[in-house]
Amino acid sequence: MATGYEQARSVVAALAGTLAAPVTLAKAGAPLGAAVVYVTSGYPLVLAAVAALCLLAAVGIRARAAQPCEAAAHVTA
Repeated sequence: MATGYEQARSVVAALAGTLAAPVTLAKAGAPLGAAVVYVTSGYPLVLAAVAALCLLAAVGIRARAAQPCEAAAHVTA
């Protein structure tokens, strides 16, 4: 029988594995995308794009934080 700690570790490991590829692709692609925008449109548009993406991330985090986590409910049950 798995303890709550072991279940939590497996949930964290599953999340880390799920997010590994998209995060790696974003880390690799972001500088390339910024360079393309800089060459084609200039630095102000790069800054505007970064600001817009930061705002989008903040909204997404805020929206997700308002929802209960199913995995946490499973671990504590």
